[in-house]
Amino acid sequence: MSPLAVIVPAYKGQFLQETLASIAAQTDRAFHCYVFDDASPEPLGTIVESFSGLLPITYHRFEENLGGRDLVGQWERCLSRTTEPWVWFVPDDDLLEPGCAALALNAIATAEQNLVLLRFNIVPIDSEGVPHKCRPNPRHDTALTLMKDSLLGRRPFSLGENIFRRSAYHAVGGYPRFGGGSGADLTLLLKLARHGRIVNLHGPSFRFRHHSAAISSGASKHQQIAINGAAECCTFLTEWNRRTPIASSLSIFYWTLRWYHACLKNWRNNLTDAQRNEIASFARRQWHLPRFVHATLLAGTRLRF
Repeated sequence: MSPLAVIVPAYKGQFLQETLASIAAQTDRAFHCYVFDDASPEPLGTIVESFSGLLPITYHRFEENLGGRDLVGQWERCLSRTTEPWVWFVPDDDLLEPGCAALALNAIATAEQNLVLLRFNIVPIDSEGVPHKCRPNPRHDTALTLMKDSLLGRRPFSLGENIFRRSAYHAVGGYPRFGGGSGADLTLLLKLARHGRIVNLHGPSFRFRHHSAAISSGASKHQQIAINGAAECCTFLTEWNRRTPIASSLSIFYWTLRWYHACLKNWRNNLTDAQRNEIASFARRQWHLPRFVHATLLAGTRLRF
């Protein structure tokens, strides 16, 4: 059995051909690729079929769409249909640079038991594939550095630059369930970082595509779900840090406050009055913010503390 499952949760066909081509172009293909079709209205099976002779690949179509209402549930049911000891989720619009798989497989082959997470550097790309500069990962990471850098936006975090050990995933309870999956992938990283060791892989990078159709980009139909999920994530991180401290309470207060309002930037210009009131009420409960302070942050103005 291959040591690594490369899982592509698929719904959109727009970039899937390009994503699978980047997987097929890997110099080391000692992995198994799974494409899980989340009841897409597009003919994803036809796209996948064109790669059947190019890499070890399995295609499965779910008859019920789950990702639109429960993104974490979709990830979980994809995961349950694989058995490899290491797992790599690759979204249907992102890309692997040549050599990524070889770098990961070499790290897996020499991994000690306490190694639970491998992370690639990210190269953000737009809908046309044009890359943008990005701060690389440090040589060494801990739960503290992951939490601080991600919540303060010092470097990007996404689903696909991470490869985790399956046994560690189950040991920490898997992904938490937040609306729209907001912060669920980040929170899993933090739980894994408390459980074992992280290795940041330096070499070929993971290319994360940000575009208007992505669920995390602010598409209007996902707006309320993701706003609620961001609030749920902030509450979870505050309580979790209280039980198993990583940083001071004051740091968590500030970091989650910054992250929450950064999340809202995608919807800042088209929030309804009811949504603005709901967000303001949460900010008062969570951070005891006077309304004028919250309004300043929501407007995108940075406060100095």
